[in-house]
Amino acid sequence: MQDATMSRHHSRAEEEAELFKMPNSRTRRKVRQMGVETEATEVLVFMITSLKLHGRLPVGYYLTNGLSGESMADLVRTTIQILYTRGCRVRVLTMDGAACNISMAKCLGCSLNITNINPRFTLPGINHDVYIYFYPCHMMKLIRNNLEKCGEWQTSHGPAKWDHIKLVHSTQDSVGLRLGTRLTSHHIDF
Repeated sequence: MQDATMSRHHSRAEEEAELFKMPNSRTRRKVRQMGVETEATEVLVFMITSLKLHGRLPVGYYLTNGLSGESMADLVRTTIQILYTRGCRVRVLTMDGAACNISMAKCLGCSLNITNINPRFTLPGINHDVYIYFYPCHMMKLIRNNLEKCGEWQTSHGPAKWDHIKLVHSTQDSVGLRLGTRLTSHHIDF
């Protein structure tokens, strides 16, 4: 019984691998975009995570040399629809806040305007909404990087300065204590 089950899962995995037809990153590093063959500089990876189980499973990757929001949205649509035909229901699309991801979300039909926010989209043939979710850890890094680049932000509570964060870190180092902020040199010298 176990052998039959294992071989059935094996053949299903082979079918699914054939479905995506991804190039092997070791053998093919060139990509064709807009009719021109160029060297791949990035990889777009699609992974699924169960809402009830632990672990992640990569389901596809695309070697690219930069993608437009519309091209990325097409890949997302295709991947979600293939997963749906295999019995997977994608409920949330998690990403960082890169400009290309925001553009992709808009192409999928999401509105990220603060006065009219709509963080969900639907696809033809799929009878549920898919929500977009910006991963908080990546968003915090973007905020940190932006504050370091600008040096100072004006807020309703006064200025927020990168120098203040550096001062907290240097004070922690000189005193030999680490505050509850968990601020380390990796956060300052990145």
